[in-house]
Amino acid sequence: MNLPVPLKLVMVLVTAALLQAGIVSWLNVGGYVPDLLLVVAVAAGVVGGVDRGALIGFGAGLCTDLMVTTPFGLWALVGCLTGAAAGYVSGTSLVRSPTNRAMTFAVAVGAGLLAFAVLARLVGQASLGTIDLPLAVVTGAVAAGILSRIASRVLTWALGPDVVPPGRVP
Repeated sequence: MNLPVPLKLVMVLVTAALLQAGIVSWLNVGGYVPDLLLVVAVAAGVVGGVDRGALIGFGAGLCTDLMVTTPFGLWALVGCLTGAAAGYVSGTSLVRSPTNRAMTFAVAVGAGLLAFAVLARLVGQASLGTIDLPLAVVTGAVAAGILSRIASRVLTWALGPDVVPPGRVP
């Protein structure tokens, strides 16, 4: 059975959101948890390019916005920008090896978390001043590097056979 791409993307986003809320929230380091939906945004950019990374990142951010108390749309903006940036970087030859891909995921998620912290402060979220930002970023970045391979495979499945991951010849 061949499912349509939009249905597969919804399945990926809903599954990631459920895993984030139900399981990953228990796996914390110093009170900080990995962000699966931001990893999905980066994977969409790396596998599908700038446009798909931005679109799927926006959707992943909206899923996160529904689960947190920060201003609505802030995570959607961060997901969109992070997915697009990952797509831009994936267009280079830097993402061809598994090690470079894991580093790309780690740096992109770390940058996305930093962008969220900066944007949240700009819109008046003073409560973020109490978090240990370096620990939060490192936790997210390390988890993203570890999850990079599986996230890439899941998004390759979801986006369909017409998408060729970087480093592979069609």
